[in-house]
Amino acid sequence: MRKTTCVALISGLIILSITLTPALAQTKLPRAVRFASLSVGMSAYFVAIGVGGVMTKHSPIKVAVDPVGMHAAVFELIEKKEAEMGALGSLEVVPAFRGEGLYKGKRKPILAAMTTIRMYNLIHTTPKTGIAKIQDLRGKRVMADLVPSPSTREFTDAVLAAHGMTRNDIKWISYGTFTEAVAALIEGGAEAISHPSTIKGMQEVKLAVGYKAVPIEPGPAKKMLDTVLGYTYDVMPKGYNGITDEATPTLAYYTIIFFREDIPDDVVYALVKAALENHKEYASVHPLLPEVDVARAATIVGTPFHAGAVRYYKEKKVWTPEHEKVNAELLAKYKR
Repeated sequence: MRKTTCVALISGLIILSITLTPALAQTKLPRAVRFASLSVGMSAYFVAIGVGGVMTKHSPIKVAVDPVGMHAAVFELIEKKEAEMGALGSLEVVPAFRGEGLYKGKRKPILAAMTTIRMYNLIHTTPKTGIAKIQDLRGKRVMADLVPSPSTREFTDAVLAAHGMTRNDIKWISYGTFTEAVAALIEGGAEAISHPSTIKGMQEVKLAVGYKAVPIEPGPAKKMLDTVLGYTYDVMPKGYNGITDEATPTLAYYTIIFFREDIPDDVVYALVKAALENHKEYASVHPLLPEVDVARAATIVGTPFHAGAVRYYKEKKVWTPEHEKVNAELLAKYKR
């Protein structure tokens, strides 16, 4: 009798253990996470506000968006473990993850979770300058270096090099804000601007003196992609931002939402799922957010994805064998 009771007790404990194991294995979700973003008014801030608000509404986790300043401030909070997630352009995220470029030897502990809005890096000009191709920049006054943003300077140097030119072939001008550069272009203080696509500034140029974007052909673009990180080669469509009169091939980059690599998979999964299952709710926050669906969000741009995000994309059947291959290669090569 005692033996039978003992066997029954052991059997019961085994069954109970099997039953409870999944529940015990599941990560307890935090009440809140800190979402570090760029300063108020910048594109990454609006992405963080839009997506973070939906994450809060549709998950048990409160996402506190904190506009902490520029790129260095975002990464500092991540490294100090004072923020769980961030949003920055792929121009910063890719070299930061890899520990290359400005971040050489200082790889940041981050993994991608959502690829969101697409922006274009461009040479902006006006019809009256006569600039129709990159080579026409020779001898021209170009607002070439946005001082707070090293990526703009890198883009200008790369586009010149890809066309057999250097800074000495143009009249290189540094500037502090796109507003300043737009004023110079309108008032005749410059003939071109190197800067990402920005609705307000592009509209101001078009209304004042007419707008033209300078195309980059495939050959030079390939050379550029070999030297600058975080870009893809794409075409800015005709009518983009209600401004462009013709489709313009150029380099594109994305705002990427990323997490610290040590954040539990269940946390990332819950937040990514909440954001993308309800993505129509943040469409009104930024004019480009409506194009962000689950397929866009799973786009790999030089940085591998967190396993929690991959789990969701696999459930939605947008994570292909090619995704898996590229993701594994990036992890193996750079995550040390």
